[in-house]
Amino acid sequence: MILNIKDIALAAYMKMEGCVIEGFDGSTFCLVGPEEKAEEAWSLEYLNSCCSTHDNHLLTLRNMVREYNSGNRSRGR
Repeated sequence: MILNIKDIALAAYMKMEGCVIEGFDGSTFCLVGPEEKAEEAWSLEYLNSCCSTHDNHLLTLRNMVREYNSGNRSRGR
């Protein structure tokens, strides 16, 4: 089954689970999976995985760093 995925985190998870990237158009990954599974099933599996938790923590920490750095730039540091 060929799936067109716009979510980079979901595409990475699917690749980890054995899917192969067949194409990329700049915003959408075209993936072929080892099994017939709809995008909704992949999304639920990803959201319930430790990978999703990791990704959310990573984004939170990255935003903290950006906020800290932008605050220091405005103070001339």
